[in-house]
Amino acid sequence: MSAARFRARGFKFTPQRHAIFAALEGNSTHPTAEAVHAEVIKTLPMVSLRTVCQTLNKMISLGEIMPSIWRHVVTFRPQYGGPSSPGLRIV
Repeated sequence: MSAARFRARGFKFTPQRHAIFAALEGNSTHPTAEAVHAEVIKTLPMVSLRTVCQTLNKMISLGEIMPSIWRHVVTFRPQYGGPSSPGLRIV
């Protein structure tokens, strides 16, 4: 998701959100919120796991990423080129 698209939807594009987006960009895996958080705190050590979770949930609600469930662990799959069908992917 680009900063312009996020702002166009009425949301602030903070340094914390930028770091979270950067952690997902180009990531072809299904990182957990904890894995995204671990990546983000390398550059912004004061970002909380709660901030990461809230941002990921906002991205889900906007259709920018999709949650996946893998062995009872929710992971996040970046969606590039626009939203795909909403819902959970059961693995």
